[in-house]
Amino acid sequence: MTKIFVVIGFVIMSIIFVSCNNEDNELIVYTSVDRIYSEKIFDMFTEKTGIKVKAVYDVEATKTTGLVNRIISEKDNPVADVFWNGEIIYTMKLKEKGLLEAYESPNNVTLPDKFIDDDGMWTAFGGRGRIIIVNLDKVNSKDINPSITAFAKQSEIYNIGIAKPMFGTTATYVASLYSKFGEEKGVKLFEDIKNSSVYIVDGNGAVRDMVVAGQLDFGLTDTDDALMAVEKGANVDLIFPDQGIDEVGTLIIPNSVAVIKECKHVDQAHRFIDFLLEKETMETMIDIGWFQLAQGKELMIDEKLKPYLPTDGQLKLMDVTFEEIGFYLGKSSLDMTEIFLD
Repeated sequence: MTKIFVVIGFVIMSIIFVSCNNEDNELIVYTSVDRIYSEKIFDMFTEKTGIKVKAVYDVEATKTTGLVNRIISEKDNPVADVFWNGEIIYTMKLKEKGLLEAYESPNNVTLPDKFIDDDGMWTAFGGRGRIIIVNLDKVNSKDINPSITAFAKQSEIYNIGIAKPMFGTTATYVASLYSKFGEEKGVKLFEDIKNSSVYIVDGNGAVRDMVVAGQLDFGLTDTDDALMAVEKGANVDLIFPDQGIDEVGTLIIPNSVAVIKECKHVDQAHRFIDFLLEKETMETMIDIGWFQLAQGKELMIDEKLKPYLPTDGQLKLMDVTFEEIGFYLGKSSLDMTEIFLD
């Protein structure tokens, strides 16, 4: 009988050990990054570390906001260990609510200071750029003024489109322009666009599709959407906007990553963030098409974008911090709603 109890005890202890060991080798990541891209990165991480990733996505319609609301609702009993976000502003909102835990990766040394939160609560990396896509069957791209400030005036000549400026990356772009121009000039810029013949469409993908179809001569979209048209053989040109000496430059909208406060797998979370910030990982994310620009000590650029760089090969980036964008986003979004939904 004693031997039976010993055997039973040994089996129970083995089960407990295996269960704990499995839990130690897992990581729960909430991510707004499209599954087709993120699963590749998760598989690479698991292969390298042995840590199994359990990814939680949200439906396409809500995406980032749905995951952020879920993290907020779980604040008293966190489920997620890491939030890997395809943009930056809502990650900053989680910091404001006290739901992130500081971690400064040793790989942060490869990033510009503005890509790292002053308190170590989040790190930004890689991303998409705002770009103008031009239908070359309809327009010679050398004839247009590639500045957002010229869109309203040029709509007297060309069919031009932008995505609704109160949503998505266009909303982030508007907030960045508020930061550069000030609120008054920012409002005037988009009031002029509203009162012009510029087409306001549902999203960046719709802008691209309408340009490719010839319904628009050119429009403002993101690098990922624009490159999809290039890869499908569309006769288009891509122009980085506002590259002149006195112009604002191109905005990069980065990914961001953060540790959830009081998460259950802190060490694994740190290792995952280190992995995301490795140069090789960012190069892979460029190769698979998740983002096109990675801001390290030197700017990494998707090879497919390089033919569209300014003639000197240098890309002028918008000199604005993400904190500044976050500061203006609430006000600019309200303004855009009033202007475009009145």
